[in-house]
Amino acid sequence: MGVKPREPITAVGLRQIVDERRRTVRKVGLLLALRACADALAVHELPPELRALRDALDEYVDWLRRSEGAARRLTAAAEAATPLLDSEAETRTAALQAVVLTEEQRAKGLEARVWPSPESLRAFPRAVVNALPHAHYVVSWLHKMLQDLTLIDADPEIILMLAPPRTRMAQALAHAGYRVSEITTIIHPFAKTGAARSRARNAVTRRLALRDDQFRPTIPIPSDAPDAVARWAALDDAARFVAGGGHEGLVIATSATESAVEAEIPAPPDKSLRPQKEEGGRRRRSKR
Repeated sequence: MGVKPREPITAVGLRQIVDERRRTVRKVGLLLALRACADALAVHELPPELRALRDALDEYVDWLRRSEGAARRLTAAAEAATPLLDSEAETRTAALQAVVLTEEQRAKGLEARVWPSPESLRAFPRAVVNALPHAHYVVSWLHKMLQDLTLIDADPEIILMLAPPRTRMAQALAHAGYRVSEITTIIHPFAKTGAARSRARNAVTRRLALRDDQFRPTIPIPSDAPDAVARWAALDDAARFVAGGGHEGLVIATSATESAVEAEIPAPPDKSLRPQKEEGGRRRRSKR
């Protein structure tokens, strides 16, 4: 690229090179490889507290996704059992009202009580049904926010599922026309000869066969929505933006049929929690 690295090498410095060379470098894959390197470096530059939060969210969101079936079954069971629990609450309320305390018992401060109480039987099943989607929604958005924090470009409507940094770099360089031997030298500069070189080359070959970056919408668009065409077009635009201009090596889910798109973030239980757009309906997209 004809660029002398600026010491120390940082994510910001690499991104400045990408911006400066965007119009002059013909091999787009080379810029994409540099973006991947900058993204990975940006994660390591985060304060320890934010990295710990990212790791905790990764673990929790993974657990949430694996437990989605159990959450749906719990919601359905709680809704079905609520009338029975309400009936039990009424029975217990009547039983409490039928208790007559003596004067001596009242003087001692005694009162009629039963557990589970009627109030608990009415409140907790409904609280569970209301809390499950709300918790999933807010945790999913916090997870996306922390993931997007280190990216060059991000959009609230697009979930970017990144391949590992070396896989991203290898595939971007291959897209730019580099041979496997050249990619091996770039990604594994210290594996120069012998068995180390052979292992590095095999690793690059495997990475080139792995899945590329994946894009998904945060909220699915029903095919029968009156503005579905316009909303899909806006998602395609957002996906190209997040991809840094887009290239044919990326798999963009917004170009697939609705049945092939699986929403990662549930609809908000409270509309006030939706990410807000700038005035005029346009988001301000800024480079970090």
